[in-house]
Amino acid sequence: MEKMMYELRPHFYLLAAFYALVISRASPVMVLSGLTLLGCGLWVLRVRSDYRRRRKYRQLRNRH
Repeated sequence: MEKMMYELRPHFYLLAAFYALVISRASPVMVLSGLTLLGCGLWVLRVRSDYRRRRKYRQLRNRH
C-alpha cells in the first residue's frame, strides 16, 4: 500500500492542480495553489525519472 501511495502522489498533485485551475472558480488563491501543485507534481515526476534512468544505467554498467 505504501509503494502505491508513493507512486500515485505526483498524479494526485496534478489532479489537484487541474481541479484548482480549471474546475473551481478562478480566484487568485486557487490559481496560485494550482500553479504550485502543478509545479510540484511535474518536479516530482522529473526527479523520479532522472533517478530511475541513472539507476538503470548504473545497473547495466555494473553487469559488464
